[in-house]
Amino acid sequence: MRKIFYFIALALFLLSCNQSKEKLKKEKNSKVTTVIVNQYNQIQFGVPALYLFNGVEEISYFLRNTDGPDTVSFEVSLPFTEIAYFHANGFYYSYPAQDGDTITIDFVNNLPIAKTTSKVFTSNDMNWQVNFQQKFTGYNDKPLLWYQLFVRDTGKMIKHMNLAQEGIMAKREYLDSLSANNLINRNNYLWQLQSLKALSNIIKYDKAYTLKAPIENFFEANDSLLVLQNYRVSVLAFMYNKVLGDIRTNNPKTIFFKLCEDTIFKGKTRDFLLFRYLKEIAEYNSAEDFSTAAEAFCKTVRDSSYLSLVDGIKPVQLKYDLPNTNELVLIDENQNPTDLYTVLSGIKPSVVYVDFWASWCAPCRHAMPSAKKLREEYIAKNVKFVYISLDKNIKSWENGIKQCDLNDNAINYLATNFENSGIYKDLKISSIPRYLIYRDGKLVEPNAPGPESNDIRKLLDKYLKEK
Repeated sequence: MRKIFYFIALALFLLSCNQSKEKLKKEKNSKVTTVIVNQYNQIQFGVPALYLFNGVEEISYFLRNTDGPDTVSFEVSLPFTEIAYFHANGFYYSYPAQDGDTITIDFVNNLPIAKTTSKVFTSNDMNWQVNFQQKFTGYNDKPLLWYQLFVRDTGKMIKHMNLAQEGIMAKREYLDSLSANNLINRNNYLWQLQSLKALSNIIKYDKAYTLKAPIENFFEANDSLLVLQNYRVSVLAFMYNKVLGDIRTNNPKTIFFKLCEDTIFKGKTRDFLLFRYLKEIAEYNSAEDFSTAAEAFCKTVRDSSYLSLVDGIKPVQLKYDLPNTNELVLIDENQNPTDLYTVLSGIKPSVVYVDFWASWCAPCRHAMPSAKKLREEYIAKNVKFVYISLDKNIKSWENGIKQCDLNDNAINYLATNFENSGIYKDLKISSIPRYLIYRDGKLVEPNAPGPESNDIRKLLDKYLKEK
């Protein structure tokens, strides 16, 4: 019987970590860097997000950006860092930042334009990537992400990767011209060259993986570059292709212990990776696995800034064993188990609009403002709205509920056995968002319109009248 459950973590490993921390005094001198992203509602390739390395780990923030500006504050203990912004067009844009800076991102012709309160960085420092895109349009038809997601033709993938490498050379020449004319901060110029080098390595790793060719060691560890998002991504890409080798797995426990044995990664770069996968073990593996990994982490890592955070990681723990059943098994926001049949049977009146979604799904999140309007229109008409998340862990689901305003007039559940359930197989739910309508517990619309359309309103009105 397949079981999805987590046990309470043992506390022994925390004792060893705490003993290490007692000997190490941690000094904190962090200031707040603020990023304001003004409203932008077009989503094409993913959910807009901000990424930052705070000196220990990568902090990410997914932007809601629907009712107005997002204001995000990061505590930074580094003299210099980089804010990476993932835009709806699938491209990343990086912005240099120092302690106490405020960065405001506006949009002109669908491209992000940043301003900073810093007296060190100029408009060219903040917007050289956008300026390059506008000047050299041939390199920017589609982001690499588009080809990774939607193109299955190896030849087209390789052609685009080669074009991307040419684009990197052109960007370097563009940066050189800015630096030669004193139009960009010297330190930022050097950082951006390192970032482009890391990006070039990522493409080389992806190209070798696509061609199933041996991976050459392009990687050069440099702990000072952890502030750069491209460097962090290149570290992960190299790890998957070189360190793991033929081991193709997403199991964080397997990756963690492989990294413990590895001799290529050293210093803070290694600690960064180990801490990342320790946190993933807490989310996706058993508490026993987490206890074992945390004990190994405390024996391997000597950096007090990491050791001081270990006891703050709490393994996800569900309160029960889930049954082996063909029914779609759900848990509510109090982690109580149920199933879809029971949920539908208990809802009176019984016109129910079901929304399958996930916090990582960009189209799902893009539809949420329309979903909120639809709820407001029909809640008084006694239509019930059930949101079933396909997230893989509770924390992501809970954060998604808050960020998508699913607290009002919404009934929330997390699916635990979706891919093994009858509804997944019978309705061939291969993509989300997916919408269903039930009346009196029976499925009447297996592929209902989304909340933004007028058609869904006509259908709901129809089934309300038939009651």
